[in-house]
Amino acid sequence: MSLIVKYILNKNPIKDKITSFFGNLQTIFLCIAIFGLFNTESTVLLNNLDSIGILFVPVILFFIINFLVDYIVARKMKFTYENYASLTLTTLARNSPLALAIAISSFPHNELIAIALVIGPLIELPVLYIVSRILLRIRKNYKGVET
Repeated sequence: MSLIVKYILNKNPIKDKITSFFGNLQTIFLCIAIFGLFNTESTVLLNNLDSIGILFVPVILFFIINFLVDYIVARKMKFTYENYASLTLTTLARNSPLALAIAISSFPHNELIAIALVIGPLIELPVLYIVSRILLRIRKNYKGVET
């Protein structure tokens, strides 16, 4: 069935309309997911705004350092752009629990564990979206192995 749909879409000019429509839906659903996370944990978040500020710094630093290390490794190993983008998004998404562990261990005698579990995904989703946009801009100037 998927082969039939793929064949029809490749032969039909409506393909661009469909792909752009679903591309826009990704952003909409990302916003809905973030809103849902904020909505379900709003009381915890609002009652601990000072703790969120403290926790935010190590988590964001983790994502920035991870992004830069991925870039350096990909350049040194001469990854193609596709492999570099895959490496970056995979390490950021797969290591976000590690970022939470780092943030929690930074403040061991604090009630940040529950808050970290709440705001981790709230930070991760927008960061992954921003990184995907940055990767698209980097694509133009990325000098790795030609695909």
